[in-house]
Amino acid sequence: MSDLTRLLRGKRVAACLTNGHVLSIQLEDGAEILVAWVDDHGEPIKGRPVLQARGWRMRADGLRELIPAPNARTR
Repeated sequence: MSDLTRLLRGKRVAACLTNGHVLSIQLEDGAEILVAWVDDHGEPIKGRPVLQARGWRMRADGLRELIPAPNARTR
């Protein structure tokens, strides 16, 4: 689990803002997480986040979790 995922788990995001150098994730409880872009040497670089895709992610460890059918079979 990434540090960002761990910090955001169970929290609700109020806003995401950027100035081209830093992404500020503001949470409803008043906390703020700052994400910076750096190169391979840890030096700050300028950039901006863009929305790449939108959708839902489903997690199903087995077919029976995805399709609730008594006759569902897995290989």
